[in-house]
Amino acid sequence: MPPGLAIGGPTDLHHDESAGVIRYELSAPAHIRLRVGLQDGALMATLLDWELREAGAHEEPWSGYDPAGFFRLSRHPQMHIAIETLAGSKHAAHPRAECHEPGVRLSTPGVEPAASLVVTGETLPVRVELAPADEKRLIATRFEIMLYLDGQFIHEEEDAMTPLNYAVPLAGVAPGTHLVTVNVQDYEGHIGVAHLLFERKGLPS
Repeated sequence: MPPGLAIGGPTDLHHDESAGVIRYELSAPAHIRLRVGLQDGALMATLLDWELREAGAHEEPWSGYDPAGFFRLSRHPQMHIAIETLAGSKHAAHPRAECHEPGVRLSTPGVEPAASLVVTGETLPVRVELAPADEKRLIATRFEIMLYLDGQFIHEEEDAMTPLNYAVPLAGVAPGTHLVTVNVQDYEGHIGVAHLLFERKGLPS
């Protein structure tokens, strides 16, 4: 996950895998942002985006997987859970209507979103697009795009624009199911996430 996601405010943060929840405690009511991902790697999901929680003990449901069902993050050695409170953070000064994770779409040109994706070539063409409702705001504040393959960093576009087209290199990638993840991060600390599952097949003999 990108830097600057330090835990602050809530206490006793931990994942209870047997119950399928993330637990924490608050000493006072707070708006919470809760994220899960890989330490020094990709943000995989934002579970709470400035949701109000009262003082006391809390349980937030989480299966332990990324939204695509590829990584069992709860058993990954680099699993990272980050929680922030709105009060006291730089986000407290942002207009509430604009302070949220941006919407992002990750697709393969010419392939319907619901279709299974099989790749036999040496690259996977992908396209990154911002949600129309967020595009103007992110362009005004500037943003960067980071791409990951199976959680490992592969590409970054600083001061990016969208749509971004990129050919994910697959040379040396073993046959099987793989996951492309995109993080779109603006310079105010908001991060949009999208995933694309694909099956890698060997070249025909």
